[in-house]
Amino acid sequence: MNSSAQAGVEVQGLCFQFDRTSELLFDHLDLDFPARSISAVTGRSGSGKSTLLSLIGLLLSPTSGQITISGNSTAAILMRRVPQ
Repeated sequence: MNSSAQAGVEVQGLCFQFDRTSELLFDHLDLDFPARSISAVTGRSGSGKSTLLSLIGLLLSPTSGQITISGNSTAAILMRRVPQ
């Protein structure tokens, strides 16, 4: 089991764009959502709130950067979910 120091969600250097012709929505974004805490993501319409949650929820893949959930990278989590 992971230590509590690794619990929560950590976003490191996250870059995201919907396609190669669009602008970066996130440009090297760093965030930390500690476990057992309450966090709020706020902003204007179209600022990327739902996209950020879709990235954390593994519905979208980042252009670059890393998202970890309880110390596990989302890339590793996805690999475990894909049948071999």
